[in-house]
Amino acid sequence: MSKIMVLGDTHGSGKWLGDKIRWADKKGIKKIIQVGDFGLWDHDEDGVRFLDYINEILRSTGIRLYFLGGNHENWDHLEWYEKNLPKDYSGHTYIRSHVMYTGRMKRWAWDNKYFQAVGGAYSIDRAHRKVGKSLWLQETIPDNVVYGLEKANRQSDYLFTHDAPTCVPMKNLKIDIESEMHRKKMDQIGRVVQPNLWFHGHYHQWMEYSFMHQSGYSFVYGLDKDFEHFSHVILDTENDNVTTAANKTIEHGNV
Repeated sequence: MSKIMVLGDTHGSGKWLGDKIRWADKKGIKKIIQVGDFGLWDHDEDGVRFLDYINEILRSTGIRLYFLGGNHENWDHLEWYEKNLPKDYSGHTYIRSHVMYTGRMKRWAWDNKYFQAVGGAYSIDRAHRKVGKSLWLQETIPDNVVYGLEKANRQSDYLFTHDAPTCVPMKNLKIDIESEMHRKKMDQIGRVVQPNLWFHGHYHQWMEYSFMHQSGYSFVYGLDKDFEHFSHVILDTENDNVTTAANKTIEHGNV
C-alpha cells in the first residue's frame, strides 16, 4: 500500500476531484483519505450526481476514497449510513462501491500502521445557513466521542481530522468561543492519539506546524481546499515521508 494521497476539503467539486483521482492513478496511488467537507449532500440531485460521477472514476482506476465528515455535510444522512449500510473489513461504510465513509470516529490498521479518523467541526457562518438544508447541528464532535477516545487511550501512527488543535498557526482566525472550544476538543484528541503525523482541513490554508503532547510532539499538516495548489500531500507509510504539492519530500521517520 505504502503511498496514500491525503486530500483537503473538496466541497462537492466533481470535475476538480476527478482530476485529482486521475493524477493519483498516474502515480500508482490506490487509496485517498479526504479530511472532511467532502460534499455529502445527496439530499439533492447535484449531490447524487457528484457521488455517482466520482465513484465511476474511482472504479475505473481501482482507487478507493475514504472521507471524514466535515462541518458542511448532511449529517442526518451520514449518521443513517453509518448505522445501516454495509462495512468493509476495516469498518468503513460503503457510500458507493469505491466511496467509503470513515464514520464519526474510526481507528483501523493497514499494513501494521494504525490510522485514527475523527470527523466534525463548527461552522462560523451558521447565521447564514438553514438547518436541514445547508446546516446540520450534529456537525461538531460530541463530547461522548472525545470521552470514548480518552477512555480507550489508544495511540495511532496517523490522525485525520477536519478541525485543528488550538495551536493552529493562523493570525486571522475569527474570534468566536464555539470554534475555540471545538479546537480544545481537538487538543484532547491529539493528546490521546499522540500521532506521528496529523492531517486536517477546514481552514482552507496550507500549514505545517507541530502539536505538543505528553510524550513529545506530532507533525501537523493543514491542507488547502479544492482548486488550490496545496490541497494534497502524499503520505508514504513505509517511512512516514510526506511529499507536498510542491514535490518537496519531508522525512519524518517512524517513531
